[in-house]
Order: sequence, then structure tokens, then C-alpha cells
Amino acid sequence: MRTDYLIGGIVCTVLAALAFWGMWSAWRKRSRRANGIGELANTPVGELVQSFERVLYTATNPLGRPLERVNFHGLAYRGYATVAVYSGGLLVSVAGESAVFLPVNDVYTTNVRAGKAVESGGLTIAVWELAGEKFESGFRFVEAAEQQDFIRVIEAQTLREGRVNA
Repeated sequence: MRTDYLIGGIVCTVLAALAFWGMWSAWRKRSRRANGIGELANTPVGELVQSFERVLYTATNPLGRPLERVNFHGLAYRGYATVAVYSGGLLVSVAGESAVFLPVNDVYTTNVRAGKAVESGGLTIAVWELAGEKFESGFRFVEAAEQQDFIRVIEAQTLREGRVNA
């Protein structure tokens, strides 16, 4: 009977080790993909328009591929962030990471993203470009009114700057 427990324990340990190895290698692949694209600036462009405190940053992925996360330095981990809207884009400061500047050129809402499903229109997606490739970064606001202010401010900036919404 003890042999059954021993074999079962070894099998479980091997399966757990394989699962952790798979997660680690996927994380490294995402990080290498992000490093191959380029580095995000950490200095904002333009003047500060409005700042939003305690916004949940969910993830960043290539445009149109919501299940394929990309780990840019400063946007690698999900967490609460301060998001400042500048005339040239967003300065995102996720707790525990360095601030990054995203040159946003569009914004929309959705209810499903990798690792997150909420009520209809509960996630705000900011679309931005780096090295010729477009990305989507997801944000969740505590208050619906704050989310609407965020969308309104970004749309006003993109129209004022003459950028075409994607």
C-alpha cells in the first residue's frame, strides 16, 4: 500500500514540475517577444490633461489577438495603476513597476479579455502603436462615471491631435 502512495506522490510531483516549467517558459517567450519589438518610453509627451487613480491594469496584447499577452517592461503584471492622460497619450504607473508612456490613438470598451470577463462594456481598451505594431492595453475602472470620463478625454485628445481612430 505504501508503494501506491509513493508512486502517486512521484507522479504528482512530476506533473506539478512540468506545469511550472510550462508557465515559466511561456512567460519567458512573452518577455522575449516584447523585448524584440522595442522599449516603451517612460517620459510623457505633451501636457497633462487628467489623472485617474486606482485603475486596474489587466493586460497588453497585440491588436485583435486578445489571448496573446505581451510582457513589456512596466506592463508585465496585472495590478492597480495610476493612469495620467497627456495630450500625446497615457502615462501608466502600475504598482511595483516603472511608469511607461503609451502613444494612444484609439479607445473602446469590451467585456472579455485574456484572464478577465466582466459586465458588458466593463473593460476599457486603449490602442497604441510601437515600432509599427499595434497593441491593446486593458483597464478596469471602479466607477462607471470615471470610465466614461477616461474615454471622453482620450477621444477628445485623439481628435484634437488629428489622429485617426483605428
